[in-house]
Amino acid sequence: MWYALLGTALAAYGVLVGGLYVFQRHLLYFPDGARPQLGDFAALGVREITLNTADGLSLLSWYLAPHDGRPVIAYFHGNGGHIGYRAERLRWFARNGYGVLMAEYRGYGGNPGMPSEPGLIADGAAALDFLGGQGIAPKRLVIYGESLGSGVAVPLAVQRAIAGLILEAPFTSVAEVAQYHYSLVPAAALVRDRFDSLARIGQVKAPILVLHGERDRIVPARFGRALFDAAPEPKELWIAGEAGHENLVRYGAFEAILVFCSVGSADLPDSVDGLGDRVAILGVSLWATILSLVPEISGDKLPRVVDTVDSRPWPTGRRANSGGKWEPSDHTRGGPFGPPLLTSGKLQARISWRWKAT
Repeated sequence: MWYALLGTALAAYGVLVGGLYVFQRHLLYFPDGARPQLGDFAALGVREITLNTADGLSLLSWYLAPHDGRPVIAYFHGNGGHIGYRAERLRWFARNGYGVLMAEYRGYGGNPGMPSEPGLIADGAAALDFLGGQGIAPKRLVIYGESLGSGVAVPLAVQRAIAGLILEAPFTSVAEVAQYHYSLVPAAALVRDRFDSLARIGQVKAPILVLHGERDRIVPARFGRALFDAAPEPKELWIAGEAGHENLVRYGAFEAILVFCSVGSADLPDSVDGLGDRVAILGVSLWATILSLVPEISGDKLPRVVDTVDSRPWPTGRRANSGGKWEPSDHTRGGPFGPPLLTSGKLQARISWRWKAT
């Protein structure tokens, strides 16, 4: 009898493991197959473009040209939905004058093909090729990877010359996150699309910003910290103590991005002796701090396995918990366009800082 029960249990376990292996891509990718609609974004200058991949696919994506030589963000989203789910992010970038390429993957947003690790990286390469064709120089290009998109962004940052790399809720590898979620099976050994960012991050030759929420239950913050620790200098880590996986923007993440990106070396005065210079530079940090004081609105949580984003319009008003603070850290600070922080009355290019929202 006991042998029969043991045999049944082992058979069930084998079926479970086999099912996870066979259907793993259905557990990793959650595309919305509907074509995203531009709507009022067309009035902002956003246009539909086509990315042509090396393996012959034509992928619908969105592109917004930058204002007056401003940086361009190549945005690679997470595993859920499509680029239309990131509409508020595109609107924020547009308000601040950034150019944006919202790159859409194969199998998402009405695009042909099926998602896979080699496929998504090829899609990302096609996106950067498009920007090159638009005359966007590497010194103006920032790659942004959101959750699963961080696994696309890191290898692209290794392959291409860029100005900066932003990773939102990144992981060390999909295999390690899979093992975290499915701890009773050898999940890490089963994963085909591994997106091993930990093995690649050390080869990135651009400033890096890592953003994470302390209450992230999809990709716990320890994965982001481990990736940050392995990253080369210069680098920044921004942690929101109350944020989860999909709501970092409500705790000031985009304002941290503004501080990381918006002040370039060409924009900085040779000295800050004048009152006007002091006010202008200090205003960047003050603006980021003020805008980070926004409330978190309660709502239905997304499924644990889906790393889409909170797409509700951003709220206004006060947040109950405290704001953020700059904390010294032990690494070389720097953004893609120069260090924007004001300390002791002057800009410090080699002082390291960490922004932590509590």
